Amino acid sequence: QRKLVNMEARYSKEIEEFKIKKEFCEEKSKVTENIYKDLKEKMRLNVQNLTKEKFIKISWKEDEFVDIIIDEDYEVFIENRLGHLERPGDLSDGEKLCLGLCFMSALHNISGFELPIIMDTPLGNLDVDMRHNIAEFLPQFVGDKQTVLLVTGTEYTDDFRDTIHSAVGKEYVIEWNNSDEGKESKVVLNG
Repeated sequence: QRKLVNMEARYSKEIEEFKIKKEFCEEKSKVTENIYKDLKEKMRLNVQNLTKEKFIKISWKEDEFVDIIIDEDYEVFIENRLGHLERPGDLSDGEKLCLGLCFMSALHNISGFELPIIMDTPLGNLDVDMRHNIAEFLPQFVGDKQTVLLVTGTEYTDDFRDTIHSAVGKEYVIEWNNSDEGKESKVVLNG
C-alpha cells in the first residue's frame, strides 16, 4: 500500500513537471509564431515599399501609377491615378518588364544573400525612354551586387551603353564561327 502511495506521488509529481514543460512550450510556440508573423509582414511591406519606390522612379508615365500593393500571398496590384487596381497582366509589355525588374530588385535587396543577379533580355521590347531610365537607375537598384545582363544587339543600343557605361565592369560578346565541322561560339572580352 505504501509503495503504491509513493508511486502515485512520484507519478503525480512527474505529471506536474510535464504540464509545466508543456505550458512553457505552448507559450514559446505562440511567441515564436507571433515573431514569425511580424517578420513575415515586415518583409512583405519592405518588398512592397521597395518595389513601389523603384517602379515609380523608373516609370516613364508621370503620375500614371500611384501605388504598388503586394498582398500576403505576394500577388502584385498596381493602383493607377484613378484609384483602380490593375494586375501585372493589365500593363503594357514594357510596364510589366519594368515592374518585374523592380520586384526582383526589391526581393534581392532584402534576401540577405550575396549572389550575382543574372538578367536575360532585361530590356525586351522597351521603348527608348524606358531603356534610358533603366540604364540610369539599374546601378542604383542593384547596389554593389554583381549583375550580369545578357542582352541582344537590339537591346544594347549606343544610348543604353553610354548611359550605363560607368557601372559596367567588363563587357563580353559572343563570337559565332561557322565551319565545315559545325557551328562554334566563344565568349570573348569586348575591347
